[in-house]
Amino acid sequence: VHCYEAGEKLTVKNAKKYAREHERCGTSFLIYVVIISILIFSFIRAKIWFLNILFRILLIPAVAAVSYELLKLSAKCKKFFLCRLMILPGLWTQKLTTKKPTDKQLEVSIKALKGAL
Repeated sequence: VHCYEAGEKLTVKNAKKYAREHERCGTSFLIYVVIISILIFSFIRAKIWFLNILFRILLIPAVAAVSYELLKLSAKCKKFFLCRLMILPGLWTQKLTTKKPTDKQLEVSIKALKGAL
């Protein structure tokens, strides 16, 4: 994705130059969902357990929407310190959950990206 966004030709050699971590990765989205869920659900509590579950289910779309917008915002303003701080947890998680791709994996990902475009 970095190679494509940089406007370079999609080749294994070019793709190897870029980091595997990306600020708009699904991992970053999940980190945002977890953090926002903790913030929202720490304030919304009902005494009846059934209502707690109902509130959580009903607020899933709102949590996902806010997370998605934060993901987009943090990618647009990544030169600002606060945005860099917002991006860091997702990048750290990607370092733990991914490894450097092989040439074969890069070939497959390039074909998939070209197919998606």
